[in-house]
Amino acid sequence: MKTDKEYPSTHSMSTSWFGIDKDGKIAVIDFNENGPVPSFLGEESLESIIEDVLPSKDIDGIVNLKFTDRQALHLIKALEDVDLEHPVDFTYIIKINPDKTERFISLFMKNRQKVNSEGDDIKLLCLSSKYGVYVHEFYDWAEEDINSLYTEDILQKSIEFDFWCDEKWSEEEEKWTFNINFKNLPFYHYQQPYWPGQLIERTYIPKFPIYDTQLDPFLKKLALRFPFSFETQKLFQISEFTPCQSHGGSDYLETEPESPHRILYPSTGNTIVKVDENSFFEAMSDTPRIIVLDDTQCYNSLHLSKELPFINFSMVFACCRNPSHPWDMNEENTGFDELCSLFESNKDRFENLVEITQPYCIIAMPKSFEVVADSYPTEEGHILICGYKIPLMTIEEAQNNPELIERFRSMPYRGQDLKRIVRE
Repeated sequence: MKTDKEYPSTHSMSTSWFGIDKDGKIAVIDFNENGPVPSFLGEESLESIIEDVLPSKDIDGIVNLKFTDRQALHLIKALEDVDLEHPVDFTYIIKINPDKTERFISLFMKNRQKVNSEGDDIKLLCLSSKYGVYVHEFYDWAEEDINSLYTEDILQKSIEFDFWCDEKWSEEEEKWTFNINFKNLPFYHYQQPYWPGQLIERTYIPKFPIYDTQLDPFLKKLALRFPFSFETQKLFQISEFTPCQSHGGSDYLETEPESPHRILYPSTGNTIVKVDENSFFEAMSDTPRIIVLDDTQCYNSLHLSKELPFINFSMVFACCRNPSHPWDMNEENTGFDELCSLFESNKDRFENLVEITQPYCIIAMPKSFEVVADSYPTEEGHILICGYKIPLMTIEEAQNNPELIERFRSMPYRGQDLKRIVRE
């Protein structure tokens, strides 16, 4: 394998997401520049997973990710004594005096109100109210309120909320090795090396792992699921468990024994495998129940939403994207006429998608809804296409009918086989 290639600056597939193993333990997985990356994950960081994705819904700016006593106390061990000479400024994990929680919350609300009036928002993540453990960004706080945290003995310990996982090429091992800073957090951590031919590697084992029982039930549907234990599985290949993308496409995923990008699958005895070219790269699942019609490249607003947990159960069709270049996405300002034209040029592909997957529901972003409703007969909220009568809903309608969407999502798959991996 060549290792002297410069890192390209023209692309980045780097993102993070979380998974749940067979025992219900949670890991955060960092996917690197080239992939493989599960299809249509939004762009997230390890910090945003913990701050924004995993916590409960926002109530007056406060969200919760409830750690157990052992998890909270172990995290506190990684924090440092506070120093007024180096006050908190950006995002920190902090421990406050639990007896002064009310005062701390009042200072937070005061500064949140000020920031909200300027058009932004700040949130406070509570990890343990019992021990006063929080995550918060203090960048917009008034200086006098920052000082109050110290002079009133509210703030006791802190450490900057800044994770890193460094890669370094080891000539001795002939592979990328990792050095990670994880601050006693209760999540397993895995890292995909820069080169797709290497397996995802476990880089951190928590002393007191967090379990899916500590999450909101909706979040469990957003997770990547694995049939093994994070405690014992050091290496794995993500594209064995879910449809994936790689920069360079089939050159990376369709591997031959002599290929320098060869991808191995440990659970199959390192059998060489390839991705089936006839399957749909849009699929987020091998058994999609719902088709989502997208307007733009902003996937985060839809697919990482706790209100619309489509992940692992849906298929995305971005009609304004070239099907031979799955990561060449359109600009956000695509006009309606242009979208109509792009849809028309991809109409056969869309109808083939419907014919093969037989979805229970089609949910469309605003502009795509207009395009499709104008392209096919509709009847009482249903679209008539390929001999099927399928509910067509706007994103707002889907958000307002979570029970109906959950019913569609939970129905048995009724389409054709979309297996991604073909063993030779």
